[in-house]
Amino acid sequence: VELDHETGIFRVVEYYAVDDVGRVLNHEEIEGQIIGGVLQGVSQVMMEAVKFDERGNPMCSSVADCGMLTAVEGPRREPGAR
Repeated sequence: VELDHETGIFRVVEYYAVDDVGRVLNHEEIEGQIIGGVLQGVSQVMMEAVKFDERGNPMCSSVADCGMLTAVEGPRREPGAR
């Protein structure tokens, strides 16, 4: 990650995803699933504020309530990287 010490804002500069997907029938579908998983994980760390009640139930009912990065704010994948 890269941190702007003045603003406290950080961004993911580089990431690695290692997956065992078995036999690939549709490469683009698998690629989308991996990228989506990375985006969801990074967004949870960076911006989601998921709160739970005393029984452990989540208090937000949708992504709109908790927040999630979009493709614009998410980490970039290097072209040609696999």
